[in-house]
Amino acid sequence: NEWLAKDRGDRSIERTLAARDLSKEVPYTITIVTGDEANCGTKSQVWLGVTGSNGQTDKVRFWEAKPDTFARGKEAKFARGLLSIDKPVSIRLGLNTQDDSKSEDNWLVDRVVLTNTASGESFLFLLRSRMGHDSPDGAMSREVKLQNLERYLVAVSTGAIQGAGTDANV
Repeated sequence: NEWLAKDRGDRSIERTLAARDLSKEVPYTITIVTGDEANCGTKSQVWLGVTGSNGQTDKVRFWEAKPDTFARGKEAKFARGLLSIDKPVSIRLGLNTQDDSKSEDNWLVDRVVLTNTASGESFLFLLRSRMGHDSPDGAMSREVKLQNLERYLVAVSTGAIQGAGTDANV
């Protein structure tokens, strides 16, 4: 979805529309988690590009997000159909450079999780860096590669000595 307006979105009043073959799209849940530090949210418009082992998607835009969607410590979830690119290997997440909220740009993104809702497979991208006009390098987007995480099974046994247990969250 895009605005056709000189004062909204990317301020364009022209669009070239291409036909989309929905049969080549895969349903995903996109989870974007903002960090939990002072002044780390953004009210800017956000976009995401995904590169897979079989190509890349167009920019996925989240222009419809409410102003507090990417506030400190928030987890935002979006359902989107992405072009079939096989397994995602990297993402580029960014801020719309033409939106009017530039004074709010120092967004700290903790992580992005892409979940293929058809297969249930999830892909984790850890950013843990700031972007925007007020970020240390002024970059308006960040690229990050897929995190290869190992799964572990942790077993905890409480000793048989009196008073060895706990009611704390472990």
